[in-house]
Amino acid sequence: MAATGRRARLSIEQLEGWLGNALVPVEPRTEYPHFLRARLVTFRGQGLPSAWVVVAILGTSLILAAGAVGFALRLMLSIFGVLALLSRRSRSAAVRRGPG
Repeated sequence: MAATGRRARLSIEQLEGWLGNALVPVEPRTEYPHFLRARLVTFRGQGLPSAWVVVAILGTSLILAAGAVGFALRLMLSIFGVLALLSRRSRSAAVRRGPG
């Protein structure tokens, strides 16, 4: 391109030639796939778990524990309610019968 202050139009053939020179396919070295696989794969038991994994496990455990406690409390309250209902029924039946 000339530095005349105007933009020179780029022909398609010239662009294809430049791209053909710049984008030459290259075969990677044989060690490259092994290096890449070694960086992408982690093995079990390798080092400590990530901090986010620990936070996620603790948070999940806390939510599950809170759910279990809530379920146990609801179950106990419903059992006490049934027992109170049965107790009231037996008392009212005894009152209706009178002293025996």
